[in-house]
Amino acid sequence: MTQGAGGFFRSALLFSQKDGASLILEAKSTTLLIVDDDPQIQEVLRSFLEREGYRVWTATTGEEAVGLSHLGEVNLALLDLRLPGAVDGHAVVRDFNRRFPRMLKIVISGMGDLNDAIAAIEEHIFAYVKKPFPSLREVGLLVQRALEQGRLAQENAAYQERLEKLTQELERRVEERSAEATHYRDTLSYLFQISSHIPTLETIDRMLEFLCQALVDAGLFRYAVLLVADERFLINFVGGAVAEESKGALMQDLTALRGTPLRPYEFHTQTRAIGGAFYLPYVAIPVPPRTPGTEAWHVFDRFFFPVCRRDGRVFGFLSVADPRDGRIPGTETIQMLHLLLSHAVLHIESHEMRQQLVHHAATLERRILERTRELEESQEKFSRLVNCTSDIVYIADEKEIVVYLNEAFHKTLGYNRQDYIGRPLTALFGELCTDNPINRRAQNPAEMHEAEGLLTVELVTHSGDKVVLEINRTPIRYSGTFRGSQGIARDVTEKRALLQRLVAAERLVATGRLAAGVAHEINNPLQAISSHLSIVASKVGGEKSARPNLDMIREGIERIRDIVRRMLDVHRPSPQQRAPTDLNRILEDVLSLTENQLIAGGVKVNKELTEEIPPVDGESHEFHQVFLNLVLNAQEAMPRGGTLTVRTLASSAEVICEISDTGVGIPQEHLETIFEPFFTYRTSGDGTGLGLYLVRNIIQKYEGSIEVESRTGEGTTFRIKFPISAAVSSTE
Repeated sequence: MTQGAGGFFRSALLFSQKDGASLILEAKSTTLLIVDDDPQIQEVLRSFLEREGYRVWTATTGEEAVGLSHLGEVNLALLDLRLPGAVDGHAVVRDFNRRFPRMLKIVISGMGDLNDAIAAIEEHIFAYVKKPFPSLREVGLLVQRALEQGRLAQENAAYQERLEKLTQELERRVEERSAEATHYRDTLSYLFQISSHIPTLETIDRMLEFLCQALVDAGLFRYAVLLVADERFLINFVGGAVAEESKGALMQDLTALRGTPLRPYEFHTQTRAIGGAFYLPYVAIPVPPRTPGTEAWHVFDRFFFPVCRRDGRVFGFLSVADPRDGRIPGTETIQMLHLLLSHAVLHIESHEMRQQLVHHAATLERRILERTRELEESQEKFSRLVNCTSDIVYIADEKEIVVYLNEAFHKTLGYNRQDYIGRPLTALFGELCTDNPINRRAQNPAEMHEAEGLLTVELVTHSGDKVVLEINRTPIRYSGTFRGSQGIARDVTEKRALLQRLVAAERLVATGRLAAGVAHEINNPLQAISSHLSIVASKVGGEKSARPNLDMIREGIERIRDIVRRMLDVHRPSPQQRAPTDLNRILEDVLSLTENQLIAGGVKVNKELTEEIPPVDGESHEFHQVFLNLVLNAQEAMPRGGTLTVRTLASSAEVICEISDTGVGIPQEHLETIFEPFFTYRTSGDGTGLGLYLVRNIIQKYEGSIEVESRTGEGTTFRIKFPISAAVSSTE
């Protein structure tokens, strides 16, 4: 560490600005012009700036702006580059530069690119701001700093005028102090040039080094160091210069100070304030007494200039030593140095603000990306959860406009859900609802608004089928205000059909019970008739003329009794357990029971029953039910008549029964589902869909199997196979 630097470090200093004038212009005397074609932005800026105490003028077009009277009173113009009409923002800037060179300009653009920014900078604007603004407070700070720069420029101009006057005065006194005056003039001119170059420097370190080197090159001092601290008062930026020697060692020492506290210096009684600076004579070594009236500088003396923010907080200091002329600088030089430091502070704060804005923008962008990712993940989870259900889920806004439909809408109804998103919910029901009276509430907007609870509707699918939906509707409210509705719609078509079929099944059971009762009531009179017929026959004796009539009456009675017995076998299960059963007899009973019905339907019966087929194990009433269902289905399949073929075959292990018709046939796509419960392909609409389901269950109960072959328009064949009775198998 050099001796000069060591003395500098021992004299670390922190000041607060006591008597410096405020850097802020009086707002009451400041006029601002806003040129923007967006009335909303124009009004927001005008209201904010007027609340800040500025006088604000506005213009919407470039022509209006350049044609305003009293433009010379405008201190600062905020200009939009994209203006309607022939005169754009660039043209307005050029016009103002030509007519009012001291007017400050801030360019505002929402659609500008890099070329616009470069062009604006070349047109000597103070700042280039992108829309949207970070905040109105940032705009206010930018306006304030622009006005501060304008003030500094005016002070520089005034100071330059003063320099010119001093130059004239020096010229008048050139004979007595020509050398001193020339040096002083050159120094101030050089410092003024330095001030104009400060905004062109890219980094704060580069600016601090530039200022220190300029002070040395200007011939004011041989030693200069400038330190600036961050918001935690830790040294963050350094700069230094030493005349006539390498500054490498000095910069190495200064770099080591980064991150260390900016400590205040405790002044002793010999400290003397000169302007805004402090002169510290070094008292650690004997100092010869000064001659009264002289301002001699001694070795290790220091001048400290506090670097203050606009609020007066000290965040750095400039230390200079070893003046070239060996004298303490005058008040004019100190003022110029303060002006340089004020300009440097503006540049430092602008740089810090840019860094904060960049950091804030990066943080905001990162948070937006994180939030966006969270929202996307949440939306994806919601979509997966909602789309995996078979129920239709919808969401509508406060105007009952559909804003969401899940995939189940398409799967259930067959329509493209995007065609109905954005449309009123009542319009959706109005298009898809049938003329069923249960749809009245869904089609009435007055009843639907804020409705809650279950809602049942019948809709037509894209394929023309009818489905019944049960909608659980819930209103969405925020702070008691209706904001929309959401609902879950479940397809209850099969459920309702099942209930109807269960009702029909109950009726069928009741009919069976009624039939059994009727059969019982018929059997009693038949028994009486049969008994009296035997008495009559014994009395008639051998009278041949009456015998045929009596035989016919007896035959009719037996036929009625046989029909009643067969009806009871179908509708009232017998108490017997599995027993060897003759399927030929069962088929004969079923055909006899349905003979008249088949003849009335124009169905011709072709019986191909193999004699003496082996019996099968089972309960006769269930076999009656199997073959009665198949025969009635065959008749239903031949509405215009046809041929019913009943065939039995036998092998060593099983008995085969085939029931074939020449009817309409079963479509191929239905062959896999005809044995499912509640499935029916009848066109008459009176089928329950349980017949073939029960047939298959009974056949499988007795270890049998059923196969079906069908061709549309040609007919259907059901082939049933039963294993032969266990008693027969054991005998063999």
